Amino acid sequence: MNVIGLILVLVVSCNTEAQTFTQDALNSIANGLKVKWTVRTNTKEVERFEAEVTLENGASTEVLSYGPWKIYFFCIFMIEPDLLGNRGNKGAELVGQGVKVTHVQGSFFYLEPTESFLSLPPGSVRTIIFKVRFWSVARTDAMHNWYIEYPGLEPVVIASTQGEDLAFVSERTSPAQWKRYDFDEYNPFTAQERYDRNYIPNPNDQSELRLVPKPLSVKTDSMDTLKYLTIDSSWYISYTGALSDEVEYLRDYLNLNTNNVLPSSNRPGQKVIYMRVGIVDMPAGASVLGGKPDAYSVEVNVTTQRITVLGNSASGVFYAVVSLIALMSEHNEIPEIKVIDSPRFSYRGLMLDIARNFHPKEGILEIIELMSMYKLNKLHLHLTDDEGWRLEIKSLPELVEVGSQRCHDLNETQCLLPQLGSGPDNTTTFASGYLTAEDYLEILDRARQRKVTVIPEIDMPGHSRAAIKSMKARKEKLTALGQEELGLRTYLTEDNDTSLYVTPQIYSDNAINPCLEETYIFINIVLDELISLHRQGRQPLNTFHFGGDEVGAGAWVNSTECNNLRVAGQLLGGSPKAHFFQRLSSLAISKNVSLAAWEDGLMQVGNEPFNLSTLPVKDVYAYTWDNVWEWGTISRTYTLANKGFKVVMAHASHLYFDHPYEPDPEERGYYWATRFTDTKKTFLYNAVRYYDNLQTRRSGQPIADDELCGSNGLNCPPLNNPNNIVGLEGTLFSETTRTKEHLHNRLFPRLLALAERAWHEAPWESLPKGTEREAMMQEDWYSFARALGHRELKRLDKLGVMYIIPPPGARVDHGFLLTTPLFPGLHVHYSYNAGATWMDASGPTVNVGDYHYQIWLRTASADGKRQSRMINLSPIPPLRAVTQATIDYISQYLVVNFTVVDNYLTYGEQYYVVNVQLSNNGNRSIPAGNWRIYFNSVNSVEAEFLEEGYNYLDVKLKMTIDHVNGYLYSLGPAPLFPGLDRWENLNFTFRIANWCASRYESMPRWYVSAPGMSARDLVSTEGELIDYVTPFTKKEQWQRFAEDQFVPWTPGVRYDRNVDRDIAPLPALLIIPTPVSFKSLDSGRFKLMDDLVTIVYADLTLKDVADYLKEVLTKLVPGIRLTVSSNTPESDFILLHLGEVTGNNASDEIYKVMVSAKTVDISGKTIKGVFYGAISLIHLAFKTTPAGSIPHCEIIDWPRFPYRGQHVDTGRNFQ
Repeated sequence: MNVIGLILVLVVSCNTEAQTFTQDALNSIANGLKVKWTVRTNTKEVERFEAEVTLENGASTEVLSYGPWKIYFFCIFMIEPDLLGNRGNKGAELVGQGVKVTHVQGSFFYLEPTESFLSLPPGSVRTIIFKVRFWSVARTDAMHNWYIEYPGLEPVVIASTQGEDLAFVSERTSPAQWKRYDFDEYNPFTAQERYDRNYIPNPNDQSELRLVPKPLSVKTDSMDTLKYLTIDSSWYISYTGALSDEVEYLRDYLNLNTNNVLPSSNRPGQKVIYMRVGIVDMPAGASVLGGKPDAYSVEVNVTTQRITVLGNSASGVFYAVVSLIALMSEHNEIPEIKVIDSPRFSYRGLMLDIARNFHPKEGILEIIELMSMYKLNKLHLHLTDDEGWRLEIKSLPELVEVGSQRCHDLNETQCLLPQLGSGPDNTTTFASGYLTAEDYLEILDRARQRKVTVIPEIDMPGHSRAAIKSMKARKEKLTALGQEELGLRTYLTEDNDTSLYVTPQIYSDNAINPCLEETYIFINIVLDELISLHRQGRQPLNTFHFGGDEVGAGAWVNSTECNNLRVAGQLLGGSPKAHFFQRLSSLAISKNVSLAAWEDGLMQVGNEPFNLSTLPVKDVYAYTWDNVWEWGTISRTYTLANKGFKVVMAHASHLYFDHPYEPDPEERGYYWATRFTDTKKTFLYNAVRYYDNLQTRRSGQPIADDELCGSNGLNCPPLNNPNNIVGLEGTLFSETTRTKEHLHNRLFPRLLALAERAWHEAPWESLPKGTEREAMMQEDWYSFARALGHRELKRLDKLGVMYIIPPPGARVDHGFLLTTPLFPGLHVHYSYNAGATWMDASGPTVNVGDYHYQIWLRTASADGKRQSRMINLSPIPPLRAVTQATIDYISQYLVVNFTVVDNYLTYGEQYYVVNVQLSNNGNRSIPAGNWRIYFNSVNSVEAEFLEEGYNYLDVKLKMTIDHVNGYLYSLGPAPLFPGLDRWENLNFTFRIANWCASRYESMPRWYVSAPGMSARDLVSTEGELIDYVTPFTKKEQWQRFAEDQFVPWTPGVRYDRNVDRDIAPLPALLIIPTPVSFKSLDSGRFKLMDDLVTIVYADLTLKDVADYLKEVLTKLVPGIRLTVSSNTPESDFILLHLGEVTGNNASDEIYKVMVSAKTVDISGKTIKGVFYGAISLIHLAFKTTPAGSIPHCEIIDWPRFPYRGQHVDTGRNFQ
C-alpha cells in the first residue's frame, strides 16, 4: 500500500487527543472540504483497480484532526477486497495512511481517522490510496452525496460531491483508466471512428414511409405521386363494438369534439374514420400471424375521404390507431395507404426498476404512453430490491414506512441505509419514495387503456434486504407494543443463522430464509394484496414475478431451520432453493396465478432447470438474461424453452438499457455484460438465431465459431419448442438512473429498436451468417435510422422525451469538415473555441481550410433545443490504444535488424546513419496503435529535432522517434501509420551523433510497451551477442572518420601481432603479480593431499586469513584435507604469523613465504602482508602439477605502489 501523500502549507503533527466539533464547525468542514475521486489504473493488477481519494480542506478556519468523525461514501465494488473481502471482516486500517476504511453494506462505506492521522489544516491536501475489486472505466461508477458525520450532530453532505455532473470525479484520460484490463479491446470512439460508424447512405432520403415498428405489409404509391388527405375538425369517428378506450384515444389526439364520435349506424359517407373488430386478412405468406389478437389493418382512401381501422380484437384496433397516428404529419396530413400488420411475439416488454432508485407515478404513466406508441404491451415493474420497497402493502405498512426510505439510520428502524449516492436524509427523491395503492391503481388503469399488462416483481429470496429490514422493524415495533407474536409472523430471517455470503452487490444480509413458515405467510399477504389491487384496477393479476436471481453463495448453509427440514425429510427438492420454488408454486396455483422469474432463479443446479412436470404450476415464465459467453450459461434460453418454460428473452448483451451507448468514460451506465449497447446493436438483435448474437467476449475479442458452442455443440442446444419463446424484454435497472432525464435517455431511442424486434421479424434474421445477411441487416438499419431521424425523434421531442443525443462523427477531408449524426436529419454544430460559440455544420460542406487545431462538435436534438455531449476532433486521428495481446505479439514476432549505414560519408563526422529494419515474422498484422519500442543509444539520436523538444517524424513511414531521458529513446507509429502486415518489413533510417564502429556500442533488450500495458522485451534483441546488429562489412561502417587508420584485423595481421620469436620460455611457476624475490630451494614438494594439514594462526587477528585460505584451497585442490587451529602441530602445517621481514621496511604489506618438506611458513609485517602471502601460496598450490604439490621455495615480496586499484561502475549497470 502506498504511503499517504501530503501537500501541507503548515507543519502538521500526530494528534493524541480526539477532536470535537460543533454543528457549525461540521457544516464548515462539509462546505469547504474538496473531495476528488480518481481511478489511477485498472490494468496494473488482475481484477483490481487503484483508486485515489483526495481531501483538500477548503474551510477558512476549521482543522480536520483525529477524532470520531466519519466520511460516508459509496463504492459499487469492494474496497481492499483482500482485507474487507474476507467474510465477516468489515473494516481495515490503510497502513501508513492514518485512516481506516469500513464496509457497512452494499455500496455503503466510511473512512475514519486512526490515531496516526495527521491534522488537515485549511489549505492542505491529503491523498488516500486503496485498491478496489474489479475495474472502473466510467465516471458514473462513482456515486455522489458523500457526507461527514460526528456523534451527536446532524450529518452533512460534503458540498463538493453534490450534483449530477459528478464534478468531483476525475476524467479518464489514459488507457489504464478507460480499459478494464490489459486485454480490453475497447477505446472511446474518436470523431473519425464515429464518422465511419454513423455512415448512412442517402441520409436525406425520405422516400420510404416506414413506421416503427415496421408493419407486415404497406401498400402505397411512390412518394412523388402520393396523394394525401387532411383530418380536421370536420371529420368523424364511427365505431362498432366495445371500443370506447380506443375511440377516446384517437379523439383526444385529433382534438375532435365529442359530437364527432358516432355509432356505426350513423356514420357519414365521407370524412370518417371507421373503427371495428373483425378478421384481418393477412398478406400471402403471413397467415400464421392472422389469428393473433393484436393483428390489424388500416386503409386510407383519399378519393372517398374514408379511413378504415380494423383489428382482430380491441387491442388490434388500438394498434391500428397507433399506426394511423404515426402516419400523420404534424398538420394531420395522411397519405393514401393500406397497412396490414400483426406482431411476431405476444410478449413485447420493458422491465423498469423503480426499487434501486425510485421513479414516481407520473414518470411511469409517461412510459406507458410511450410504450403503447410503439406497440409494447408488457410493463414488468421491479418493485422491490435491497435498496427499496416501492409499493404500499396496507396490511404491512412498515414495508414503505421503513423500506421505501433511505437515510442515515445505522440501526435501520426508521429507514434503510443510504445506498447508491442517496446521502444522509430521506429528502433525496430518487432514493426515498413509493407508490401508494392509489398510485398503483392509476397505473393499472392507464396500462389497461393502453393495452399494457403490468407484471409486478417482488424480488425473492435474494435481493430482499428492504423486506427483511422492514419486517425486522415491524417486529421490534410490535414487540414494544406487547405484540411480539404478531411481529414474528412476518419475520423473514433466522437470528441464529451464521451463514456467510456476499452478493454481487456486496450485501451479506439480503436473503429471506426459505425454510421459515413465516416467509410464506409474508408472501401470501403480499400476493393477496397484489391480486386485490389488480382486480380493482380491472387488470387481473395473471403473472407474479418473484425475481429469484443472484442469491449469494452460502446463504442458509448454517440455517438451523433448513437443517431441521432436511433431517425430517421435509426439505422439498433437497435444497432451500428448490423448497422455495415448490412452496411458491403451490401458493401461486392456489391463487390461479402464473409464476415468472429470472433464469437463475429457475435453475436447480448449474444450467439444469427445475422439472416442471413434478410441480403444481400453471405456466412459468423464464426471463433469460445471462448470455455472457464466458460465464457458460448461453444454453439456458433454449434449454428452458425445450423443457416447458415460457421464455422471455431479455439478453443482457443487447437488451439491457442500463448499459452505456458507447465505450466512453463519459457515458452513463454499468457495463458488466457488454461494454456498450447502442441503438443499432439492439436493432440488430436476432431473435431467430439467438446464438448468432454472441460475436465477442466482454473484452471485445471475437468469439470464433468453433469456440462459441464448444465441442460437438454441447453449449448450444437447438430450439425444439419455438412456441415457448414468447417474446422480448428490454431491461432497465436503475442504479445509475436517478432523474427523469436519465430515465428517458436510458430508454430512448433504444426502446424503439426493441419495439421493432419484438413486433417485426426481419427477413435477415433467419439467414445464416454471410455477406447476404450482412447486407440486408445494414440496409434495414439504414432505413430504420432514417425513420428515426426524420420522423420519430421529432415526435418524441414534441412529447418532451429527453432521448439520448449521440455525439456526431466527423473528419476533415481536403480542408472540408464532414460530419455524420447517428440519425439523419439531426443537426451537427462545430466550434473553434471549446464551445464558446457554435456554428451549424449540417450543410453539404463546411470549409475549414488548413485549420490544424482541435474542432469541437455536438449534435442537436431534432427540435434543436437539446445537445449531445461535446466531443473534439483532432485534424489527425489519434492512435488507437492497444491491448496487452498486441504488446506480447510484437515482443515475440517483431524482428529488429540494426545496421550502421555509414559513419562519415553522408554527414561527415557529425552524425552516423543507421537503418532499423522492423520485420513482422508472425502470422498476423501488427496494428497501428499507441505502442512504442524503447531502445538505448549512448549518442544523441536526431538531436536537431529531439533536443529542441520535437519528435522526429518520418513522413513517409509515419513513424516517430522520441527522446525519453538519458540514453533512452522510443520509436513507434505516428497517426496514419498503416500497420505492419505479416511478413512485411519496415525500414526506418535516421541519424545519431558521432560514430559507431562496434556492435557493442548498441545495447541489448529493446522493449515494447503502451500506456497501461506491461512492457515486454523484443525477443530478437535479447542476449549479449548483440546479434540484431548486422555485420560491419564496409570501411564506412568500421571507420569512425575518413582519416581513421584503424581497420579490423585480418587473421594474418592478428598472427603477426601475436608472434614473438625471441620470447623466453614460460617460468615453471606462475605467481601474478611477479614477486620481488623467488628462490627455489630444492626439488622437494610440500603436499597438501596426503595428510591432514593444519592452518595455524599464531595471532587471533589472523584467523580470518586462515579461514579464507582453507575455503579457497578446498575449492581449488581436489582431495585436500585442511583444518584451522591456533595450536601448532609437530608437522604438516601452514603457519601464519606476524613478524619483521627483511626487505622494503617502508612497506607494511611486505611478506615472506617459506615452503619446506613438512611446513609452510607465511609471515608478514601486518595482517595485509600475511594475507598477500596466503594469496601467493594459493597461486603455487593451484598452478603446479599435480595441484596441491607446492615446491620448496622462498618468496619475499612487497608492492611497488601502495595504491593498486580497479574502478567498478555499479551505477550504470549493477554488478
